Amino acid sequence: MNFSISAKDFQASTVHTPSPTAIVEAGTRLADALAQGRAIETAALRAAMEAACGGSDAGGLWLWKDAYEAGEVAQVLFLRRFWPAIQAKATIPAARLAMLARIAGMLPTHTRRSEESESLQQFSTPLPIGYVAALACGLRPGEALLEPSAGTGLLAIHAELAGARLHLNELAATRAGLLKTLYPAACVTQLDAAQIHDRLADDVAPGVVLMNPPFSVAAHVEGRYRDATGDHLRSALSRLPRGGRLVAITGESFRPDRPAAAKAFAELSDRGGQLVFSAGLSGRAYAKHGTTVDVRLSVFDRLPDGEAGPHIAPLGLMDDPAGLLAAVLAHVPARLEPASAPARLEPVAVPVRRVAIPGLSRKAGPAPRALPSSQVAAAAAASVTAAEIAYDPCGSNTKAQGLYTAMTGSPAARRQIVTPVRAQPGRYADPKDWVNDMTSGAAPDGAALYSGDAQGASKFINAVVGPPDSRPQDTAATATSDRDRLEKTGKDTYRSMTAVVLADIAADFRPDGPIAQARNLSTHWQGNDGGAAWAAGVAGQHDRGIIQDAVRMEAANLALLAHQIKRGMRTEATAAALLLAMVNARLTNSVPAVNRGSLTPASFQAP
Repeated sequence: MNFSISAKDFQASTVHTPSPTAIVEAGTRLADALAQGRAIETAALRAAMEAACGGSDAGGLWLWKDAYEAGEVAQVLFLRRFWPAIQAKATIPAARLAMLARIAGMLPTHTRRSEESESLQQFSTPLPIGYVAALACGLRPGEALLEPSAGTGLLAIHAELAGARLHLNELAATRAGLLKTLYPAACVTQLDAAQIHDRLADDVAPGVVLMNPPFSVAAHVEGRYRDATGDHLRSALSRLPRGGRLVAITGESFRPDRPAAAKAFAELSDRGGQLVFSAGLSGRAYAKHGTTVDVRLSVFDRLPDGEAGPHIAPLGLMDDPAGLLAAVLAHVPARLEPASAPARLEPVAVPVRRVAIPGLSRKAGPAPRALPSSQVAAAAAASVTAAEIAYDPCGSNTKAQGLYTAMTGSPAARRQIVTPVRAQPGRYADPKDWVNDMTSGAAPDGAALYSGDAQGASKFINAVVGPPDSRPQDTAATATSDRDRLEKTGKDTYRSMTAVVLADIAADFRPDGPIAQARNLSTHWQGNDGGAAWAAGVAGQHDRGIIQDAVRMEAANLALLAHQIKRGMRTEATAAALLLAMVNARLTNSVPAVNRGSLTPASFQAP
């Protein structure tokens, strides 16, 4: 977790550090508060630390850095306890990511950073980003995973929940102690992560490495060290077998098209590492952890002996973790088969107790009334039985939940569809890539918007939006450059609006999207005969008839909602077309010429 330390700094950092046991005790108190649905304010954080350490920070018994680590411990404990309930409530990655963001948002922002935290780049990975990074790993149940700079375990918890066996490394003694307490089944070591391959025992054979290495510091090196990221990745990749995968969170500039990183990528290639995915993320996602530095998620596969491949072109900067998740789901390839399958520890089946999510569970109702023995016997002898109704009468809630989940997942699906579009607002790119897209494979077809073919929809939208703008040669502050920027702004306006509206339509028509789920719900209630068979089945049964009427009224309400959604889509498309026409007309008639004497039209044609 962005942590590397020299011996001198390490000794200085232990003066005010409480024991790992005390930090875990404070974290347990905070996790209990989260379990009750309470946000953790600064006062609650202070109270938990004072209770666990026996005094205040003013007395020198703990630092706010320790308090924030207790908050991270609380998130690990909470997630481990409630993950089964989160999986049951949120059935798609986008919905789970949203819930993780809500959990992380219940902790205070790291505003009181220590000198050690600043100088040693101690920035743990927020829960939502860790979830996306773990998804990119493509973990197999029982597979061994190595995290070389594990910090407080905020990344490791996602790997554990995916069924991986953990080997966690952390140089700092207090954090290593936290890991041993939080992950008793894991192997924990205290080694310099930049030399992890040389220092680990030979029998440590991970299939995946998940890491957030330091960006510009190194053990036993004073000041900034610009090769820190490359050293950590190179050593970690060397530990992987052929067919293994490395997923790393680095600084945004760590990409193959940057001269400063060219040497590191060449050395990774020499070791069989091929970059198969790379996408940036705005530093705003790290704001809760005390920084706003842009980062980049990179995925490397270690190719089999004798094979080589070029690094993939990196994607741009995503605005938030939801955008990064969409890019990962759309562009991260499947895992390679290992050259020789490593021995795997079969996961042990452990009964999982259903736990309700705080703030999202129903209150327990009264205990059921005992029935007379005669009624119990009659029920046992009945030839026709019904499934338990509980809160899912006739399966209606399950089907309705599918519709609601599909509707909440549409924004993420839309981002996934629109991400491959070459012409992105505010960015320049080579139009040749767009030409290659148009001339390869099947011709773009608008029917893909309605067929559930996300890839085909992306290609069609790419064709409609047109090629991206080449970077202008004249970047000086001149009238010509001002005109060029204004013209690009006009293009970006109609391009982005067109892409978003079309992608929104395609997202609604995906196989598991709102329209398909609404049809499933309607068929579930009424069948394919308009409900005639159901009506005949309950004829003469007054109680069931009342239930049927109630369900049909709810069906009518949802049908109305679906119709309103459909009308809203048409309104959006109409408004978009009107807006495009207005913007086009305004720019065409009012772009100042270089000589300021006449007006020159702004073209929306391809360059």
